[in-house]
Amino acid sequence: MAKRPRNKNKARKNSGGRKPATKTPAERADAKRRKLLSTSAKVFAAVFTLGAISVAGATAYRNHWQEVTDLSVIGNGMPTVVQVHDPGCKLCQALKANTTVALGDFDDSIQYRIVEINTPAGRAFASKHNVRHVTLVTFTGSGRVVDKLQGVKEPEELTPYFDRLAKRAKIVSKNTTQ
Repeated sequence: MAKRPRNKNKARKNSGGRKPATKTPAERADAKRRKLLSTSAKVFAAVFTLGAISVAGATAYRNHWQEVTDLSVIGNGMPTVVQVHDPGCKLCQALKANTTVALGDFDDSIQYRIVEINTPAGRAFASKHNVRHVTLVTFTGSGRVVDKLQGVKEPEELTPYFDRLAKRAKIVSKNTTQ
């Protein structure tokens, strides 16, 4: 009957002929340090990547928001719809969503801008045009006010209205080019 070795290292030595891998405390500490550095590098790379994505996304959002709130385009030759908007107002959010849906069919023939009523520019715009939030103010390509639509409107109500605004702009541009 064969004796079983008590020590695992002896079992390894006897079973495979290999020497046991014993590490000194310095070698174990060095291995831990390498593993920690490797993990730290992976975490840093992930954080850096997420940060870069966040910065790129924030920059794109800021640029888009500056474009959407730029009222200097009124009177540039294209009809413009300006929504007087309060970000905390559910009705304003509904009007914004419905307006976006309705304008989706117009292939950039109508400009859409938003002015927040809780900013100095928004208050000045609302005062100048004598309107409150949850309102759309429409302009001709030359910058003349066409109409003011108060309250939430469904996309089905807005689409024909925007269609007339776009057609009016095309008629005016045809007359000015002749």
